[in-house]
Amino acid sequence: MKKQLTILQLLNLAADEFYEEAKHMGRLANHALSTKGRSQMKGLERVANSLVKVSDIFDNVKKQTARHEEWQTDNFGQQLLTFLEQDLRTRTEDIVKQAQEAIRESETDQHPTEITALDKQEIYIRLCQEYVRQLVVHYEYALAEGGGNHAE
Repeated sequence: MKKQLTILQLLNLAADEFYEEAKHMGRLANHALSTKGRSQMKGLERVANSLVKVSDIFDNVKKQTARHEEWQTDNFGQQLLTFLEQDLRTRTEDIVKQAQEAIRESETDQHPTEITALDKQEIYIRLCQEYVRQLVVHYEYALAEGGGNHAE
């Protein structure tokens, strides 16, 4: 398999695996932010979609948590930051290992294709983007279901 196709398949699998976590976090955001946070969540999604480095999303979450008391409710901002910084970093490492193994198995060349630092950064960015996208969808859905301030 080609490197990019392998990475894409593994990214899609990882995104499906953290769906429930994003759902939980979306409901937590709904409880913490209620309807007041709608523009903040859309802003988070815009930042995620324009990422060129993962620290941009970390900085955005830290800034929102410091500026808005709602982001501190139920430790929402810190939980989100921890998931992005730690859990998604671990998932990135897992994808890199799995992709490298799959590439080695499929190539017969003496010099197999390697996963580069840029590939790794792209994987991490894509995981952050997908997670934030799912989080915002679940936040919006929770708002529509109950109008805000409903924890899971």
